[in-house]
Amino acid sequence: MNRWWHVALWATLIIVLSVGPTGPEVSEFWPYAVHFFEYAILGILLYRAIVYTWKVAGGLSAIAAITAASAYGVAMELVQLSLSYRGFGYDDIITNFVGAAIGLLVFKRGHNYREERG
Repeated sequence: MNRWWHVALWATLIIVLSVGPTGPEVSEFWPYAVHFFEYAILGILLYRAIVYTWKVAGGLSAIAAITAASAYGVAMELVQLSLSYRGFGYDDIITNFVGAAIGLLVFKRGHNYREERG
């Protein structure tokens, strides 16, 4: 069950970053990079927890992890909608989904590579 603690801690960090005031932007792409990497890591952590807990086949676990990470991203955008100093963004939702999907793809490729190399 300890893998769910990783998910919970990372999800908590995302909440803190999502409801806090935004800082200075390094570039116009900086917010997208942050979203991408936050949700790439969330997708990987969810995948590991799902596989470990329920022993679901890899493909179904990946779909479940990407779906859960994306749903969490939508929820965070809805929370930001209610904050006067933050905003709702469809582009953020798309970036969250892409981050979760690509992060998980890279993780699975690396994991499969290590297994093949022994």
